[in-house]
Amino acid sequence: MALDVCAQSTDKEFQYSCATGVYMDGKASKYSFAPCDTNRFPSCCYRFRESQWEMLHELEDPCSTQCDPYHKMGCIYGKSFVEHWTKKSKICDEYLPSSFDDEVQQYYHAACVEGYYSSHDVKSPDTCSKYEDYPISYEVCMHHLQVDNDDFTLSEDEDDQIYYNVDLLEKYYNPKSKCQSVPFPI
Repeated sequence: MALDVCAQSTDKEFQYSCATGVYMDGKASKYSFAPCDTNRFPSCCYRFRESQWEMLHELEDPCSTQCDPYHKMGCIYGKSFVEHWTKKSKICDEYLPSSFDDEVQQYYHAACVEGYYSSHDVKSPDTCSKYEDYPISYEVCMHHLQVDNDDFTLSEDEDDQIYYNVDLLEKYYNPKSKCQSVPFPI
């Protein structure tokens, strides 16, 4: 499978760039999240599912169908990547953790912030201030404040601007996970 070839590289930025190319041109099921919900690099896949997000816009949490935190984070990232919130204060609020002890929810929120600001510019430090109580999300926002989404390199060199937040998006990757695709909950 092409994704296995992408995963062979030691350069994580290249892995994500490669997987994005694979998913960009791949076939997708219309009424399920396949292949995004079963394969590696789900965030690369979900960001190209705009027509499906439009079809599912009335569902409260379509990403709740994912079988593990890794695929759910990828789903949240992808949904947020294509999302067009009408009120800026509402960006990613549905993923705010109810407790600071809820690490997984903290990462879901950060994945949402990452997805949104990977496709929308952060205008000022004030934009990030609303995330100060959520350190992972705040760090993501501040990174995007400093990075131009249109001017990046695919390099692990710390002096270069990175595009993919691999550490965040791969946080819950488990090579032994055996997710199975399920139809949309509609």
